[in-house]
Amino acid sequence: VAHHQPAAQHAADEQADKAAQGTCYRDIACETPNFAEEVMSRSVARYIFSNSQGTYTCTGTLMNDQAASGVPYFLTAHHCISTQAEASSIETHWFAEAFACESAGLATNYAVRSGGAQILYLNDKTDTAFLRLNSTLPPGVFFAGWSSSAVGGGQGVAGVHHPSGDLRKISFGNVAGYQSCTTGGSTYSCVDAEGTNGRFIKVVWSSGVTEGGSSGSAIFASFPGVAGGEPVVVGQLYGGGSSCSQPSAPDQYGRFDLAYFDGIRNWLSGTEAATPPVPSCRL
Repeated sequence: VAHHQPAAQHAADEQADKAAQGTCYRDIACETPNFAEEVMSRSVARYIFSNSQGTYTCTGTLMNDQAASGVPYFLTAHHCISTQAEASSIETHWFAEAFACESAGLATNYAVRSGGAQILYLNDKTDTAFLRLNSTLPPGVFFAGWSSSAVGGGQGVAGVHHPSGDLRKISFGNVAGYQSCTTGGSTYSCVDAEGTNGRFIKVVWSSGVTEGGSSGSAIFASFPGVAGGEPVVVGQLYGGGSSCSQPSAPDQYGRFDLAYFDGIRNWLSGTEAATPPVPSCRL
C-alpha cells in the first residue's frame, strides 16, 4: 500500500512493509523519556478492523474532554473507518512499543482490547472519524489534550504512529501551511491554499516519516497556556508522500479545529465558542 494514497494498511502486507521500512523511523522507545512524549505515546493505539475487502490496520488517539470524564473518545481517519460495521470490528492495541531501544520485544504493559466502537461523527472533507470505544481501557493510558485553534505556519509538531502496524514511532517536523486535497481512484493530489483556507495541514518532517498504517494518527503541537508546553492534538493523518527515500516530501493532516466546530465539540466541550487548549488526563 503506497502511503501516497490515503489508505489503511492491509494486515497481510505488514511483514513485507516492515522489512522495507529502512532506518529513517524513530523508535519512540529510543527517545529520552519526558512528560510530553509520555502523553503522546500513552494516548496512541494501533488498531485492526475488517470490512468486505479484508483486514486492515490504522492508528488512533484517545481524546480527553473538557470535563476530564474518562469517556473513551477515539480520533482517527474517515478513510480508515467510515461505516458502523468497520467500527464494530475494531480491536485496539495499547502500548505497542519496543521493550527497550532497538529491541524487537514488546513493552510489558502491551494490552489488546476488543469490542469495537460506536461512530459519533464522520467528515470525509477533513478525513475525520470520531468514535467511542466500547471496551474497558488498560491502566496507564492518557487521554490526549486538544486545541480548537488552527496551528500557524512554522509551528513545530510531532506525530506518533504505527507505520505498517509496526511498533510505535515518532516523527518531528513543522507546519508548512495549509492545503486542499482531492482523491479518487488511484489519484491523490494536494495543492497549497492561501492562509488557512485549506482543510488539511501540510507537514514537512525534519526527523522520521510516516507510511500506510500511520493513517489516522494524531499530530501534536504546543500552545501558550498549556502547562509545561504539553503537546495537544491538532489533526489526524490523511496521506502524503513522505518516505525514507523522500523524507522531505510533505504529509497532510485533516484539521481538528474544523472538525471540532463542525460537530466534535458536542462531545468534547458542548460549546460553540472557541475554547482554550484542553490538557491531557491520565486514567
